[in-house]
Amino acid sequence: MRLPKGAPELMMSPQGVEQGVLRPELVKFRDDKYNIWTDELKHKRAQITGNKMTSVSHLI
Repeated sequence: MRLPKGAPELMMSPQGVEQGVLRPELVKFRDDKYNIWTDELKHKRAQITGNKMTSVSHLI
């Protein structure tokens, strides 16, 4: 496996404003194309709880 080289900003998204915000029409297009429902997925994922962190200091 080869890792990218260069300054970290080269590996970041080129979005300038509102990073991480998707246009609603693109989400709808994707949902329709793949027959999925983003709002339903968000609701299901909200119910997911993380694992409890356990100490590993005894392993060191």
